[in-house]
Amino acid sequence: MKKITLKIEGMACPRCEARINGVIEERLSPVSVVSSHTKKTCVITVNEDVEDALLKTLIEDMGFTLLDITREDYVKKGLFGFLKR
Repeated sequence: MKKITLKIEGMACPRCEARINGVIEERLSPVSVVSSHTKKTCVITVNEDVEDALLKTLIEDMGFTLLDITREDYVKKGLFGFLKR
């Protein structure tokens, strides 16, 4: 699984977060998606990686500006994952 963090300019309220989450959920079918207008981020967890061009198109078609995309491998830790090191 991959964790993709988008840095987004233009989110101003919880309604913006909900709009972004809705479009991402509809188009990408992610495991999870969490947006924050205060942090100006959208964190998406997906089973398969998503192309930058698609992410850019989705965000910019809604009227926001995509500033940066970062990716990292995501490993689900489970209930006692903090004990595994």
